[in-house]
Amino acid sequence: MVADAASPRRILILLADPHAAVAVRAIEQSSQPGATETLVSPVRGVDFFEVRGARGAELDAWWAQLAATTDRPVVLAAHEEELADWIPGLDADFVVAVPDADTAALYDHLENVRCSVGGSPRMLAALAMRTHGLLAQGADPARPVPPDPFALLVLAEHVRLTDSDPGAVGVPQEAPLSRRELLGVPRGATEPQPSTRPGLRSLLGRFAHGNREGPGQELGQSVLARKPVLVAVVSRKGGVGKTASAAAIAAILGEALDPFGHTAALVDANIGNPDAWGRLDIRGESPTVRDTVGRLVVGRDPQSPAWSHTPALAVYPESREAGDGYTPAEIQRLCTYLKLRHAAIVVDLPNRLPAFSSAEASVAASWIAEADVLVIPTTADPTALLGVIEYLDVESVRQRSVVVPYIVPKLREIRDAPEVRQMLDRIRAGGATIAEIPDDDRATLALIRHMAITEVGRELRQAYIGLAIRVIEAVGGSRTSR
Repeated sequence: MVADAASPRRILILLADPHAAVAVRAIEQSSQPGATETLVSPVRGVDFFEVRGARGAELDAWWAQLAATTDRPVVLAAHEEELADWIPGLDADFVVAVPDADTAALYDHLENVRCSVGGSPRMLAALAMRTHGLLAQGADPARPVPPDPFALLVLAEHVRLTDSDPGAVGVPQEAPLSRRELLGVPRGATEPQPSTRPGLRSLLGRFAHGNREGPGQELGQSVLARKPVLVAVVSRKGGVGKTASAAAIAAILGEALDPFGHTAALVDANIGNPDAWGRLDIRGESPTVRDTVGRLVVGRDPQSPAWSHTPALAVYPESREAGDGYTPAEIQRLCTYLKLRHAAIVVDLPNRLPAFSSAEASVAASWIAEADVLVIPTTADPTALLGVIEYLDVESVRQRSVVVPYIVPKLREIRDAPEVRQMLDRIRAGGATIAEIPDDDRATLALIRHMAITEVGRELRQAYIGLAIRVIEAVGGSRTSR
């Protein structure tokens, strides 16, 4: 068959790295325009079907973000024991790499499987493309191609199946099946009860694009080009949207990184008033920052974090008993741990100037020393604006990149007040970048409904996407000395 350009064939990659990236690159360079859409699972091989526990829950959450189309997906996998037991009954076409003809014979009874004997990932991709009529004229994915410095694993765009998006074209309003319900059980195991919800064909295969605008691949690529990125969100005064800004930036970066198989993290370091996790809907119990540091100090592996319903965002809440703070060495060790696991880390700090005069000020100073960029939110309140100016004057902050989210007041008289304009000009003169955020009551609605602040309104969402872009653009820069 020849793929309809309006309905691309979905190709699910279950190959291990680096073979997955090679296969993706071959597919991208040789397919007909618009003929394919490639999805790389964060868990590969037979583990995709069998994984359980915390890792299985994370994969289920990733799986639940997918919307489906009406066509059968093509699955690229490498032979493993028990793989042939998972395939019967699945409404998908498999192309499996096998080491020899004897192994290929294990799949002879499966009509939806083609085998590639002893081939490279490019040859496996070539077989899949030729079998399903997806090749562009004259293309040969088996031919070696120059290395791509951005050989990133591109996932299909995710669609959230929630009540807040009832108008998404072609998206069923039934709750999506779990990964295990979709894939069934190995041959010989007890079959689950029939479900009234859509099966594999109608759910796994449909990746219809919703109406919500995403942050775009450019932001994810920018983060990966600079990773690991640590963003410290600070303030001198409360009530300026510091925690909301931290949660929103983290959510947007998680969305931007999700298509590339990477994650972001939101860390609540506000030891005096920990509440960053209250800005997001998270699944399950999460170890606190205090728990994580305690394990690192004694050489034990920390527990897995909780994950927000926002794609690819881990959440590290703080303990209510964290008032004693941490030593600089403990924070440095935690930073190292987080940077090894996440491409971007956003830290919500106490409302203190960095110093070593108190536990909260010391925590702020230690995290700022590790940060790549500072975010200092403000309102039009002259006290808040003065707090930003005071922060910019601190010696440890002077040469750092700073982005200032400015919540623009609704009342024109306040926006145009000379005192407000003069202070904003002083902030710009100090080398900080100002990103305007609308004063929107739906930010409070997000708290009430336990939603990400990026999910309650298009204008607010686009403003925070713009803020996240400015934050990443600022990484690596320095402010002009005053």
